[in-house]
Amino acid sequence: MKTHFLTTATALMFLISFSQSQQNLPDVDIYTLEGTKISTLSIGNDSVPMIMVFWKTYDDNCCKELMDLNDIYVEKLKDKGVRIVAVCVDNIGNLDHIRPFVYGHDIEFEVYIDKNGNFKRAMSIPTVPFTILFDKQAQPYCKFLGYCPSIDEMVCKKVEESLAIADE
Repeated sequence: MKTHFLTTATALMFLISFSQSQQNLPDVDIYTLEGTKISTLSIGNDSVPMIMVFWKTYDDNCCKELMDLNDIYVEKLKDKGVRIVAVCVDNIGNLDHIRPFVYGHDIEFEVYIDKNGNFKRAMSIPTVPFTILFDKQAQPYCKFLGYCPSIDEMVCKKVEESLAIADE
């Protein structure tokens, strides 16, 4: 119980809110699960909130966070039009294990692969898991550093906040 509280408190301390002046996504090449190269500029949010999570398949906390986000996406966010994009930053050589992992866990949102870490570096991601919520204008609204057992609650709250601000 104490560990859960400390983890949640730590994650909340790293929750960072941003002003509207943040830059958009950088132009970096990443890959689809099928191996097709695309530009990160093609990952638009179509005027809806977008959640982007950076993760690794071999990190237990990343996998827990990804599963938590998948659950909340299916249960609450998908019907609201919220988009989730996962960016796998495994840099362990052969990347053939990522597609079976995603399909085997029934991940229902988009997953891309940052083979060489250029996107992670361009976004200044210090560690994973790292989750970013973009508002309807595709501007970073808040960021979550590290794993938090209550990520689903925090993300839902921040999505609601960003929607309310956009409607004002």
